[in-house]
Amino acid sequence: MTFGIKSRQRALLLIAYFCLAASFPLHGQSGDLVQSHMTPLPAGISFSQTRAGDIVQDASGFIWVGTQFGLNRYDGFRVKQFFHDPKVPSSVGCFYIRHLFKDRGGRLWISCDGSLDRYDPDIESFHHFQLLDHGTRSTPVVSSISEDRDGTLWLATLGGGIHFNPQTGSSLLLPLRDAVSGEPDTEAISWIEEDRAHHLWALTPNALVQFDRTTGVAERRVSLGRSVSSGSFHQDRWGNLWLIASFRLYRVDLDSGLVREIRKIPGLNLESPGPVNAMMEDENGDMWFGTDMGVIHLPHGSGAAERYSPRVGSSNSLPSDRVTMLAQDSSGDIWVGFHDVAPIVIQRNSTTAETLSFQPGRSNGLRSSLVTAIGELTAGKLLIATSGATQVLDERTGRYSEPFHYLVKRDVFDIYRDHEGRTWLASDQGIYRLRPGAQVAERLLQGEDVHRFLEDPGGGLWVLLRDKLMHFSNASNDFTTLATAAGGEDFQAVSQSPDGTLWIGSSSGIRRIDPRTGVAHSYPYLNGSEAGPGDSRINSLRFDTHGRLWVGTQSGLNLFDPQAQRFLRFAQPNELGGQIISCILEDRSGKLWMGSNQGLLRFDPDARKFALYNSAFGVSSLDLSGWGACAKSGKSRYLFGGFAGVASFIPEDITKNPVIPHVLLTDLLIEDRVISIGPRSPLKRSITQTARLDLAYSQDDFSLEFSALEFRSPATARFRYRLDGLDENWVMVPAGQHSLSFAHLAGKTYTLHLQAVSSEGNPQDPGITLVVVIAKPWWATWWMYTLYISFTLLIARLAYRARIRRLSAIFNARTEGRVRERTALARELHDTLLQDFQGLILRLASVTAQMPEDDRLRPQLDSAMDRAQLSLISGRDSIQQMRTAPMRLVELPGAFRELARDVQLSRTELQVQTVATFESETDYDVHEIFQIGREAIRNALQHANASRVEVVLTCNENGFRLAVTDDGIGLPPKVLNGGEVPGHWGIHGMRERAQRLRGTLTYLQPLHGGTVLDLEIPSRRASNRSFKERLARFLRPSLTAPPAE
Repeated sequence: MTFGIKSRQRALLLIAYFCLAASFPLHGQSGDLVQSHMTPLPAGISFSQTRAGDIVQDASGFIWVGTQFGLNRYDGFRVKQFFHDPKVPSSVGCFYIRHLFKDRGGRLWISCDGSLDRYDPDIESFHHFQLLDHGTRSTPVVSSISEDRDGTLWLATLGGGIHFNPQTGSSLLLPLRDAVSGEPDTEAISWIEEDRAHHLWALTPNALVQFDRTTGVAERRVSLGRSVSSGSFHQDRWGNLWLIASFRLYRVDLDSGLVREIRKIPGLNLESPGPVNAMMEDENGDMWFGTDMGVIHLPHGSGAAERYSPRVGSSNSLPSDRVTMLAQDSSGDIWVGFHDVAPIVIQRNSTTAETLSFQPGRSNGLRSSLVTAIGELTAGKLLIATSGATQVLDERTGRYSEPFHYLVKRDVFDIYRDHEGRTWLASDQGIYRLRPGAQVAERLLQGEDVHRFLEDPGGGLWVLLRDKLMHFSNASNDFTTLATAAGGEDFQAVSQSPDGTLWIGSSSGIRRIDPRTGVAHSYPYLNGSEAGPGDSRINSLRFDTHGRLWVGTQSGLNLFDPQAQRFLRFAQPNELGGQIISCILEDRSGKLWMGSNQGLLRFDPDARKFALYNSAFGVSSLDLSGWGACAKSGKSRYLFGGFAGVASFIPEDITKNPVIPHVLLTDLLIEDRVISIGPRSPLKRSITQTARLDLAYSQDDFSLEFSALEFRSPATARFRYRLDGLDENWVMVPAGQHSLSFAHLAGKTYTLHLQAVSSEGNPQDPGITLVVVIAKPWWATWWMYTLYISFTLLIARLAYRARIRRLSAIFNARTEGRVRERTALARELHDTLLQDFQGLILRLASVTAQMPEDDRLRPQLDSAMDRAQLSLISGRDSIQQMRTAPMRLVELPGAFRELARDVQLSRTELQVQTVATFESETDYDVHEIFQIGREAIRNALQHANASRVEVVLTCNENGFRLAVTDDGIGLPPKVLNGGEVPGHWGIHGMRERAQRLRGTLTYLQPLHGGTVLDLEIPSRRASNRSFKERLARFLRPSLTAPPAE
């Protein structure tokens, strides 16, 4: 239904209510002083287009910037750009990014013309959901995205609202319908959002419409009273509904249906806020509006409205007044997008720190950017000396004044207030001394260049001039000179030790003077030697509460060691934000605060660590070097001045960084090439999401880029890392470096730990852990090591066999010579001695045969013949021992035939037969076989009285067989059954030889008499049957005949 004014009385009451409610600020509570710092993007950072259409921070902390030409992801250090590529289906769906939205699940949605994209951070790709208007068969243009309580996305289009299910990807165009007729409404929708009561509202050209999320039927309608071409609305946490319609700002009462335009904001000197382009609610419930007149901040509560706009000559202001969008990041800072310039960040800090800077054209402010001296005139009033002017700042009102006209165009270098309340000013034209409440100053040491004051505990005042040190006596009101500078030397700092010794810092080093005796000792700069200070120019000297002397030089901080008479240096070019230490103060905890050329430094003397304080702590990054201006105001506030103004702070309020950086890996580079995700790439998913990285051995030259997603002061973010497997300790990354490079790593597993740390080096978050596995080269794999070992063993075996063959050849050659000699000797003995013995035996046998049987000499002749026979046999055996034993199988038949010729001398027949072919390469111990055969023949001749011996040699593929058959008297039964005859070792020896040959030795007794010795030796081929044959034989013994032996 349409809401209107039912009665004049109700209308008047509602108008009165809105008049009261429209007064700003609204209601709430006050808090700490909030300082705002306008921070531009770092140098070198630019997006794909200057104009930022939308800005969103995703769940990982990246800042996404949508433009009319591509999508940008910013990590604080570099920008990664995403463009539409028709050839790459996973690229973003369009060039013109209309809207960015992050749902409650942290997923990033991108509105394109005709499609809706969802970003997948795991593989850095975009999934497209096609949107189709089934009525017109066209692709609708999405102007905004919102999420309701059920997680459903609502897309505002020219044809109505689209109900989109992010789980299934299904969409349904739901045009608004009239509550009475039920007919579809053709009105375009520019914005859809759910109110705090979970009602869905849509902004149409004529009204705000509450509609049913299922049917689209309009349930309530708030008329706008005019036609609206575009706009948006938002209900804050306090129940106020804010509406931007055709660039005008309204507040809407949903209960009464009353719409009121906001034309003037109390507290701001504006006739109207001008065209309003964007709005947002921050984490505190405050409203922010982007207009064509800058940014307007309406705090919830009693705080005053603020306006941020460009100011001529001010670095802490907006670069443009045409604001098009606003967003807040997780640090609470406000991102501002403009129509004509790049985005900036408004840093919001709840702190008591304050920056006083020079702003040209501003009447109430510093007269110059260079602050040369700071001091307290009275309680609540600061005396600030700038180049050519000395001003008084009322800290309560913030107003500046210049009551001392005589100090115009005078440079004041130091301000000191003594115990009587008098203020002393050291200038380039002498000393000005002011009594309390007086406007006119006394002049002392006129025309002298006075630099510093130092109170004398013994009474009086030490005054340091450019070229001398003087003492002022209160009693005599006169000056006396204690020390003078050398030619070309300028005095710049003075301090007094607890024992009363004076220390002077100059342009040539340090001088120590005892004021009681006048004895002086110099510590000049000695080209880096620790016997002198770290630099020739001494800017500041400070004795701490422990009596230690700290020296601020042009190149860092030094500590004087009185025992060793040396200066310890703490200047680390890659660690400090600045090297020029201009002034030093000590706080109540013993920490040292210093002004430097890069900002405010704090040094912990116990931990020996520096900390740099910048805008992330609420302190602007100022150049605080210059003339060593620093002072304490009251009991707790510290002031440092330099080339960029004054930093005012309370140490306890800024020692904690409100922003905890979260480090992330952003890119992988191999040989300086950025690696993309792909099936053949080492990256299967985004390096940000990767927990294990597998690299080939050829990819051992790689780099990892990272960021802490810290946008306040990314250049000062610090990191440390440790690569387990290579590093034992943490390694600090040099300031400003956001990458780690590794080269020539051995093939093994490493674990990288990377943390963001504070400027003192303390970890601020758990950091990340990445397992890096570098494959071993092919020549260092296990199978190659196996091949190496096998090849080495083969070479060793071949070398061993070659050596054995060489030694065997040498041995055989030597043996052959000896054997030939012995064989020749045996042949000679056989042909002479044995033949003579044989002839003698034959003659005796002939004589014996002719003698009568009863001849008494016959027995003696028979005995002589027997002895001669035994001698013949022994001689034959001895000669045989001298002959060469066969060494190869092919020599075996010949050896037995030669033996047969010898045996025939004893009237015993010996036959040798061979069966099959004897292969010389067959692996048998021929010597052992021959010894067994010879022993068998010997037994047949000596013990069996055999007249005939037959030797059969058989050799084939199944093995070797030796059969020795005789016609003698046979063997005893005990021997046939495997026993032995005591005192006879021949048969025992043959059995041992057969075992060594792995053969079988048996004796057989034929029925016709005699003895058969049978030696069987299986061949290796027969004994090493294949596993398959043995298995088949075992499994099928009854079906398969055994293979032939």
